[in-house]
Amino acid sequence: MKGANLSNANLSRFGGGALANADLRGANLTGAKLGGDLSNANFDGAILYKVTFFYAVLVGASFKSADLAYATFHFSDIRNVDFSDANLTQADFSGVKRIDGKVVILTIQEGSTINFKNADVSGARMPQYRRS
Repeated sequence: MKGANLSNANLSRFGGGALANADLRGANLTGAKLGGDLSNANFDGAILYKVTFFYAVLVGASFKSADLAYATFHFSDIRNVDFSDANLTQADFSGVKRIDGKVVILTIQEGSTINFKNADVSGARMPQYRRS
């Protein structure tokens, strides 16, 4: 699906890991709704403006240089995600949780990383950070 135009697509009901390891580099997903297993998916350079991630497992996903302005992450697992050089202007991380419900709001476990290197987080809603 590299470079595909999936604007306003509702991909929130993909089950069974259908989008795990997906290559969505450069894809236009403006306004899309994404959920399910997106672990290790590659969104590098993708346009994810106003995307909603809802109950998405994004463990190990890459968003290098992606446009995630106004994106929301509701009940999504973002352990080991790479947001380096991404545009996260006005992105909403306030609803980020682990899928198992045991950890409330962006708890980073030992050995897990989230890379925001050179990312633009202007106006982003970030939860409190704590390390477990």
